[in-house]
Amino acid sequence: MTDAKPPKPDVSPKTDRVVAFVSANQKLIGLAVLAVVGYYGLTDAEFSVPTVWVVAGTFGAVGAVGGWFAGARVVAWLWEPDWRYLLDIDAREDPIKLWRLTPEKFGRLTVIEGDLKRWDARYPVYTCRQYDPEMNICAATWMGSVEDVELLRERERIDEIRESLEAQAQEGMTTRMKASSAVREAVSRITNGMLAGMESSTFDPDGDLEQAIAEAVENHDLDAEIREADRRRESPDDLEDLEPVEAAPAEPEVDP
Repeated sequence: MTDAKPPKPDVSPKTDRVVAFVSANQKLIGLAVLAVVGYYGLTDAEFSVPTVWVVAGTFGAVGAVGGWFAGARVVAWLWEPDWRYLLDIDAREDPIKLWRLTPEKFGRLTVIEGDLKRWDARYPVYTCRQYDPEMNICAATWMGSVEDVELLRERERIDEIRESLEAQAQEGMTTRMKASSAVREAVSRITNGMLAGMESSTFDPDGDLEQAIAEAVENHDLDAEIREADRRRESPDDLEDLEPVEAAPAEPEVDP
């Protein structure tokens, strides 16, 4: 961590409380001074009753102006605590948080993942990520080619890219879930196409099945074979061509 400002002298916590009280109650202090000045002015002045209000107004105005300038001067002389500011930046989360730390607490700050980077600003401002005020721990910012301010300016663009990537991832998941059914449908279409091609090459869709059977019968001349079989059944001469069959010998009769 680097700090261009010279270190302030050590101041007690009591002085810090006094400075904080005076800064927060400037108007009350001014009214108190006005009341005191007006009270003593009216008490010490010896005027008749009709002129009391005039004197009171005069002392009051003078006291108010004097108290205001005196109080402002006193506050300017008093030392103001050197606050340290932590800008919690994260491109993935909203909103950005600004933490104000005392020099003592900033000195006890634990930084992980590198060192803090100070901005070129009037007050000591450092960028960090994920600051935990209870543990007083923070993470350093990424020190790459992109500055923190530029990263802040590109916040909307980063969110847009993230939404686009999430939509693409969801679409890819849906595609993977439907992949099995898509493959089955594709295989079914290919199989049906192959069967249709085989049927078209085997059978002529424009021909006649009965005509094909008639042509086959004509080629084999079945009518001539039928006529030849009928002729053989009607002609007895064809029996001579058959071989004679010998009769079995008769068994002798036996008397009882």
